[in-house]
Amino acid sequence: MVRSLDRRLERHSGRLVTLCLITACLCAPAAAELIVGARVVDGTGAPARDVSVRVEGGRVTGIGDLVAREAEPVVQAAGLVLAPGFVDTHSHHDRDLESTTPAAITQGITTIVIGADGASRHPLESFFASRQARPRAVNVASYSGHGTLRRAVMGEDYERVATEAEIEAIGALLAADLEAGALGLATGLEYDPGIYASTEEVVALARVAARYGGRYASHVRSEDRDLEAAYEELIAIGT
Repeated sequence: MVRSLDRRLERHSGRLVTLCLITACLCAPAAAELIVGARVVDGTGAPARDVSVRVEGGRVTGIGDLVAREAEPVVQAAGLVLAPGFVDTHSHHDRDLESTTPAAITQGITTIVIGADGASRHPLESFFASRQARPRAVNVASYSGHGTLRRAVMGEDYERVATEAEIEAIGALLAADLEAGALGLATGLEYDPGIYASTEEVVALARVAARYGGRYASHVRSEDRDLEAAYEELIAIGT
C-alpha cells in the first residue's frame, strides 16, 4: 500500500511541510511503515542522505536501502527532509503546556525544556508525576527555578540578601527537585526575586546542583549597562 502526505500541507512553507512529516511519521504509534524518497538528516552532523527509513511502533528501526515488506505501508516523501525531532532547550511552555504543545509539535519539536529564567513548577516531583499520569505528545524536562524556590522560603520578604539559614532551606528544596529529575539550577538574576540574591547565595546553590551532576543556566543580572559584569558573575558561578 502506498500513500502520500496530505496535500493540504502544500499551502504551507517547505520547512513546515518537512516538520509535519517528522511529527506524523515518528510520533504516531503505527505498527510499521516505510518512508521513502526523503533527504534524511540524522542529527550527527553527517551530510543529508537519500535513504529510506522504517518506523515500527513509533521507533526508527532501519535506515538505508530498504525494501518494503509485504503489505507494509509506504510513505512517499520525495522533495522533503526527514530529521529527528528537535529539542527546544529554553522554553516557557510551562506557562500553558496544554495549549502550546500543539504549536511545538507542528514545528517538529519533540522535547521541550522548561523551568527557565528562575521560574519552575514546584515541587517538581509532583509535576513530573502529573506528566506521567497524563502524557502529552512531547517529552518534558525541567530545571529547578531559583526564583521559585527563593520565594517558597522567603515569601514576600525577598527584597534582600538571604540569610545562611534561608540559603540552606532553598538548597534543600533544590536537592529535592534534583532528586526528582531536574536538569539543574536555573536563575533569573534580572528579575524578582532573584535580582536580590547575592553571588554567594547562587554559588552555594550551584554547588548543590553540581553534587547531583546538574547544570547551571541563567538569565544574567544585566543585558545592557552592566553586561560585562553580569557575564563575569555567570562565569564565576559556573566555575
